[in-house]
Amino acid sequence: MRKQWLPILPFIAVLAAGYYLALLLIQDTGTGMFILLSVLPIYTFVIALLFGMRHGFHLLFPILSALAFLTAVPVFLNNSALVYVPAYGLVALVANIAGAAITRSGRVK
Repeated sequence: MRKQWLPILPFIAVLAAGYYLALLLIQDTGTGMFILLSVLPIYTFVIALLFGMRHGFHLLFPILSALAFLTAVPVFLNNSALVYVPAYGLVALVANIAGAAITRSGRVK
C-alpha cells in the first residue's frame, strides 16, 4: 500500500498548494469565476497529465485531487463551490488516463 501512496503525494501536495494559492487571488465574483472555471481546471489537467506520464494511471490520484480541493472549499469558498469537487476529480481522471496513454504509446519516455 505504501508504494501506491509515495509517488502520488508530491503531486497532490503541489496540486493542493496551487489550489490554495489560486483561491487566495479571488477578489470578487469575476475573478472567482475565472479562477474556478479556467485556471484551476487547466492547472489540475496539467499536474494530472504530468503524473500520468511519469507514473501511469492510478485511481487514487483523481480521488485525492478532488479531496485536496474539498479541503479548500470551507476555507475560501461556500457550499455552492462543492460542485467543483467532482468536476476537478473528473478533469484529473481524464488527464491521468491521457498521460498514461501518451507514455504507453511510446511518445514520451
